[in-house]
Amino acid sequence: MHFFKKNKQPAPTPVADTEDTIMEMRMQAKMMERAAKRSDKDSKQQIQKARGALIKGNEEGAKLYLQNANMKNNEALNNMRTGHRLEAVTTQLRSNENNMALANQLNKLTPLMQQQANLHSVQNVNQNMMDFQSAMDKLTITGNMMNAQMDQGMMDPSSDTNVDKMLADLKAEVNADINKDFVNVNRNFQYQNINQNQNYDQNKQKNFNY
Repeated sequence: MHFFKKNKQPAPTPVADTEDTIMEMRMQAKMMERAAKRSDKDSKQQIQKARGALIKGNEEGAKLYLQNANMKNNEALNNMRTGHRLEAVTTQLRSNENNMALANQLNKLTPLMQQQANLHSVQNVNQNMMDFQSAMDKLTITGNMMNAQMDQGMMDPSSDTNVDKMLADLKAEVNADINKDFVNVNRNFQYQNINQNQNYDQNKQKNFNY
C-alpha cells in the first residue's frame, strides 16, 4: 500500500494592522529625515576640509574631500526623498482607513434609514398633516361659534338705554358747571365796576373840596 501524505497548507499570512503600519512608516520617515540632516552636515564638513586643503596647496586632497562631500549630499537628498515618500504613503493609508470606517458606518446606517423611510411614507405624512389641519379648522370654527353664542346670551338689552341716560346726566353736569362759572365771572365783573365807581366819586369829591 502506498500512503499518500497530505500536503500541508501554508499558514495564512497575518494581516498587518493598518494603525501599526502607519506608526512604523512614520518612524521610518523620521529616521530618514534625521539621516538626511546628518549627511548634509557631513557634506558641509567635507567642503570645509577641501577649502583647508586648497589653502595649503593640496589640490588632490581637496578633490577627494569634494568627492566625499558630493556623496554625502546625494545621501542627504535620497534620504529626504524617501522620508517624504513615506509620509505621503502614511497620509494615503490614513485617508483610506478613514474612508473604510465611514463606509462601514454607512453600511450600518443605510438599512435603518430605509426601514424608517418605509415606516413613514410620504403619503402617510401628507395625510396626517391634512387630518391635523382639518381638525384645527373645525376647532377654530366651533370656538368662534361658542364665543358668538356666549356674547349674544350675555348681552343686556337695557345697556343702550343706560348709556343714553348716563350721557344725558353727564351733559347736564357739564352745562351746570359752565353756568356756574359764568355766574361767578359776571359777579366778579360787577364787583370790580362798583369799586371803580366808588373810587371815582371819592376822587371827584376830593378835587371839588380843593
